[in-house]
Amino acid sequence: MTRGGGTAPAAFLDTNVLYGGLVSDVFLSLADTDRPLYEPKWSSYVEDELREHLTERFTQLGYGHPQMLTERKIHVIDTAFPKANIGEVVVGDDIRQAVRDPDDAPILAGAVFARADELVTLNVKDFHADIISRRWRIAISTPNAFLERLYAEDDEGFAAAMVKMVKAHRKTPRTLQELAETSQRHDGISALGGILEREMERQHAAMRAARPVSGPQGRDRLGRFTTKHGGASDLPNPLYGIWGPDGNGWA
Repeated sequence: MTRGGGTAPAAFLDTNVLYGGLVSDVFLSLADTDRPLYEPKWSSYVEDELREHLTERFTQLGYGHPQMLTERKIHVIDTAFPKANIGEVVVGDDIRQAVRDPDDAPILAGAVFARADELVTLNVKDFHADIISRRWRIAISTPNAFLERLYAEDDEGFAAAMVKMVKAHRKTPRTLQELAETSQRHDGISALGGILEREMERQHAAMRAARPVSGPQGRDRLGRFTTKHGGASDLPNPLYGIWGPDGNGWA
């Protein structure tokens, strides 16, 4: 049992993780499964910051009704994760002493109040990681480092969550192959491309190992014929490479 209260590790997400469209999609998709890879947490402060930045972004992009679009996104994530928002938090002096930027004090306070195992942020340098780890046992992680850790703990669950995500997309990326290429252009999740390539190579190797090329049919110690292995036609088609026939692997 983790300190977040669930069977999966609890991670407090900074505003910069929820802000980017693809970045937030990846992170929330990994928690929106039958067997969540982690338990997401944020605070009212994070949502207020998200509200401000998203409205500004939608306005700059020329979208109509930017406030409505912002509220729609916040409503969607709140509905999908009703236990994620821990509400208002109090910022104490001990919290202020553990950050370099005063604006990040409410972020750390949220992670402490949520009893998170990790605080995921793009601004790791703004936090005194050694103090935070020693005082509250919270790790400060970049999005890339957190994704690497989730994949190492559950590679199959990670891949399944990403396949589910891209299949729900109406625009690129709509396959794992496209996601790998697109993620490399995002600083927050640039490691995702390498993660997905490793997973495809793992699936490809597993499929080849499970379907060896046919040979002479053997016999057991009583002279009975043993099960005949599959033929060469059962092997992965090399034309598809590691990505599989639909770009989503060989699982």
